[in-house]
Amino acid sequence: MSIDVQVRAHPLLGQADHTTVPAGLTVAGIVARVSTMRHAEVVLLRDGHAWPVRREYHDKVRPAPGTTVIVQPRVGATAVFGMAVTWLAGATALTTTGATLVVAGVAIAVSVAGLLLTRSFLSADADPNQRAADRENPTIRGLQNIYPSMGTPVPMVLGRHRMAAVKTATGYTELDDQTVYRVERMTFGVGPVLIDDLKIGTTEIAKFKDVQLQFRNVDRTETLARIPALANMDVDWLDDDDPMTLYSRDIFEDPESAKLDHNVRVTRTTPANTTAATVRFYFAGLVGIDDDNAKQPRYRQIGIYYRPASGGDWVTVSEHWYKGETTSVLRFGKYINFPEPGEWDVSVIRLSEDDDDVRVQDDSYLEALQSRQPGTLPSPSGVAEVTLRIKATDQINGALDPLNAIVWQMAPFWNGSAFTAPTPIRHPADIFVHLLRSDIRRRPVADAKIDLDGIRAWRLAWPDWRCDMVVTSDIQLGDLCRQVLATGLAMPIHKAGKWGVLTDRSAEPAVQIFSPRNTADMQATWTPSPEVHGLRMMFTSEKAGWDTDEIIVYANGYSAGNATIVETIEFPGLALGRYESIERIARLGYYHLAQLKLRTTQVSFTTELDHLVCTRGDPVIFTTPVLRNQVGMGRVSAVTFSGDDIATLTLDDTLPGVPDGYEAHVVLRGSAGALQYVTAIKAGRGFTVTAGSGVAMDGGAFDANLVARGDLATVYEAETEPAKWLVKDIAPDFGERARITLAEATEVPLGDLNRPLPTYDPRVLSINEARGITGGFEYANGVLSVVVRWQALDYGQETMWRVTLENGAGAAVGTWTGADRIAKFPVQAVVADTFTAEISARLPNGTWGPIKSVGISTASFFAPPATVAGFAVQVAAGQIHLSWRSGETNVEYYQVRYTPATTGATWASAVPMVPVLRATRTSVPARNGTYLVKAVTATGQESATANSVVVTSAASLPNAIETLELAPDFDGDLDPGLAVVSGDLIFAADNDILALDDILLEDNILTSYRTANTGIYTADDVIDLGAVDTAQISAEIEALAYYDDFDILLIDDITQTPDLLGAADGEWSLTAQVSTTDDDPTGSPTWSDWSDIVVGDYRARAFRFRLVFESLDPQVLVAVSECDFIVDMPDRVEKGANVSAPSGGVTVTFQTPFRAVPSIVVDGQGLPTGARSIRSAVTASSFHQKFVDSGGSDISATFDWQAIGYGQQ
Repeated sequence: MSIDVQVRAHPLLGQADHTTVPAGLTVAGIVARVSTMRHAEVVLLRDGHAWPVRREYHDKVRPAPGTTVIVQPRVGATAVFGMAVTWLAGATALTTTGATLVVAGVAIAVSVAGLLLTRSFLSADADPNQRAADRENPTIRGLQNIYPSMGTPVPMVLGRHRMAAVKTATGYTELDDQTVYRVERMTFGVGPVLIDDLKIGTTEIAKFKDVQLQFRNVDRTETLARIPALANMDVDWLDDDDPMTLYSRDIFEDPESAKLDHNVRVTRTTPANTTAATVRFYFAGLVGIDDDNAKQPRYRQIGIYYRPASGGDWVTVSEHWYKGETTSVLRFGKYINFPEPGEWDVSVIRLSEDDDDVRVQDDSYLEALQSRQPGTLPSPSGVAEVTLRIKATDQINGALDPLNAIVWQMAPFWNGSAFTAPTPIRHPADIFVHLLRSDIRRRPVADAKIDLDGIRAWRLAWPDWRCDMVVTSDIQLGDLCRQVLATGLAMPIHKAGKWGVLTDRSAEPAVQIFSPRNTADMQATWTPSPEVHGLRMMFTSEKAGWDTDEIIVYANGYSAGNATIVETIEFPGLALGRYESIERIARLGYYHLAQLKLRTTQVSFTTELDHLVCTRGDPVIFTTPVLRNQVGMGRVSAVTFSGDDIATLTLDDTLPGVPDGYEAHVVLRGSAGALQYVTAIKAGRGFTVTAGSGVAMDGGAFDANLVARGDLATVYEAETEPAKWLVKDIAPDFGERARITLAEATEVPLGDLNRPLPTYDPRVLSINEARGITGGFEYANGVLSVVVRWQALDYGQETMWRVTLENGAGAAVGTWTGADRIAKFPVQAVVADTFTAEISARLPNGTWGPIKSVGISTASFFAPPATVAGFAVQVAAGQIHLSWRSGETNVEYYQVRYTPATTGATWASAVPMVPVLRATRTSVPARNGTYLVKAVTATGQESATANSVVVTSAASLPNAIETLELAPDFDGDLDPGLAVVSGDLIFAADNDILALDDILLEDNILTSYRTANTGIYTADDVIDLGAVDTAQISAEIEALAYYDDFDILLIDDITQTPDLLGAADGEWSLTAQVSTTDDDPTGSPTWSDWSDIVVGDYRARAFRFRLVFESLDPQVLVAVSECDFIVDMPDRVEKGANVSAPSGGVTVTFQTPFRAVPSIVVDGQGLPTGARSIRSAVTASSFHQKFVDSGGSDISATFDWQAIGYGQQ
């Protein structure tokens, strides 16, 4: 078995190289075999559906046979079309909660994804050829741009990005005589925009001829500055309220095709209010072939007419003669302008006579009637649209490649005093403000509620940040803003009634102190850092043709030479322009690499009014004995001064663990909220303050007067700075309390990319637990197993897991223990069941941690498969090629059966052709009849209904040497329950119904006595070939199953009964079997075991046959009315050349005698005029050949001969 693969050199071109690879390879293996692309996008096509395969699953997904794999370069977000932002109403659309401080926008490998999302202060979510004389006249089938489903919003470009325009209408073809135009209407997203590098496929738009364009909400000045060639083209520039007149308001196409015969009027009717129409018709070749096998032109006349649909006289549009000299399709069209809007009849008549000469090709057909209605389609406000009308030429013929361009968002931006006119923007600060103010929100945010100056200050401080993306999927506006700002290491924040940006403020002074004295219910989580040697930064690169590219940033001490653990991180909106430096992308990578190592602890607690001093993003001091980051804490109970300095401090805690003479830093929070610290020596219950040691933590002057009794104090070692944290979330709690979540404020290097990463001392013990649990089942080697899989964080050391499994009755199935993250349980299930798996991790103290559970059902494994879909047949070269679509995952194989009947065929009476087929296609010798297919599961469940196709176009097989006709006598051995009644062989009961005195007096002669469900009839006669040879065996059986208690007189309405007699296929079966021998069957032959007849070749001398009946319902009777077993033999040819025949002739003896007299052909060489060939004494083993002249006298001659027959004696 193999997999079909299409390799596309460019995603914007429809061209592809086709190849096949063996089935069973992973996607990664397939890509490695067929392509050298570094970043290939893979799409699986099956049953009319497409599934993109994400890069991280390339080494896990194995396409099944029947799947088409498309491999093409990746082009960032332009590979997905037709979606957009889900616009939300009100300012609360951006309201964020605790988890939202982890900024949306990053997708990374599983081993570090959870870490980066939980510990990061600023990070992001995953980004959810013919000869010239025979070619057709040029035509266009339409652009390959994507047409979205009904109701799908338009896309939106943020920053600058190449995208393929999305269709906003289906498009249509215009024909006038042989001139073909294609009209398409599309969008480049929410406007206004500017367009650069406009192309069809990879060819610049200016290189095409006969092109018309209409742009709406596309900036003319900016676009012409980038594409000057548009100034010399037929282009209309429309404002938001201008209609798109190049595309008709409504095009209705009646696609019903009809053959045009001589003087036969074919009429179609337009919809109401139609003002114009195009009649499209074609010739399936228009040519004559002369005696020299040369093509000659042919002319045929077609008449086109119209009248009101209500009736009246026909008005002639044209009665034109059309010329052709080609065997290919020639398409023509005629445009009709009706006198007024209305409903019109349009008719087409072939005025030329039909030509029956086999050397003339001139069949004509009406292809479609295309009706137009007045007006233009509505245009949604604020959308950038383009209409393209292009002529089919030798340059453009067939399906057009996608229309695409580099699209740049246009929007006002804040210059410090006012908003400018719309201008190209790319900085995430400007895009964020635009999203807040834009009409995409039902209630745009007022300028007064945006921290415009603060956002501008961030842009001025970090001017190199860029965000370039195409929004193509439904997304909350808040999530989109987070993705945008994540490209600049920021996130949105709502503070003091205004929207602003939050950046990493670890280097700024703390604004508050939290300790057990003003907090409660503290919880801390530590997640150890994984060993990561580098991060692979994925981004879209214009230099690489808008394909995905990458760089790797390495941790200290690692490089390309020694890094072995490299994880991948992917940002929506991260793109690199052709002339831009890679520095900003590297900066992002170093930041997140640092976060993975430095930010491992997160704490949360509740507090009273103290939370009012800080807001999200503020640096604070947090101390607790659990984290071992301080010596003691308390409140000031007494303070003495010495001039403008503090002399002594006394706390309400004696700090018994701190000896006298211990030098410490005492951090004080005054009543005004100012944070200051002094250096002091422990003395008894208090501290003696070192003169002049006071420091204001905000960088200002120390003020001793701000310290007073009751102030909060925290004591640290003198050589240790207070630990700073960042407020990650403030969630309201009961009353005036709030729950605060903190992330470590370790300063992450941004400017110096090579700055060493600080070391870190782990502080809190963490517990591993299962996550991402999935349950399923698998069937292999006859064993059904329940399979449980899960994920977990990698701590650099092995975690032991325990999994227990119970069935639906609560009984234990088994317990699994191990370090892997997959557990399998073989189950002896014969019916569907529901299982429950419970998973827990071993804790450091040896106990088992919290339990996570998952439910697993095997119902789908035991369910019968659906009817096989897509069953199709093709007859070619004496073979019938059958194919169908793959079924459910529990399908083990397929079975194909055959019966010569072309009506009334049933699965039970058909003969197996391919009993077991683990593929979705097969080829068999061609013969007329019905072919049926069913799917079969590993448990033996068949499809309830067989799919079937009927073939009547196959040539009859020759050489049917013998047919064993068993009806109506059915001579042979009959098991009890089988009887011949009125020429039918019936499986009914196991008594001898012929021994009944009077059959007519019995209430139920067919089932009253049945004790067995199976009966066998063995025919007396055999078929003897006379010698061991190859033959093809088939059976033609007409059988019917019905219920014995059926009474036709009890049916109320016989016309409403779909099947008067038949029982369901699943309630009965009939199997034809054969046994063979190489011996003389009239002697003492040794017969082979019985086997089911499969249409195909057998090699033997003689064949015997039997029928095996089975009825699963005592009420179901099986009757066979016809049963023929047929032996066919293939042609056998013998021949000779340059044989000499003397006067009087010669006898030619075959090397091997045929089974019957063959057909003989003789070709005499160099015979005189009037000479004749005379053949006589033709037998299965020889013939006599002589030649006579015109007067009848024998002559000598040389001749060639050929004998065609079958079999041998």
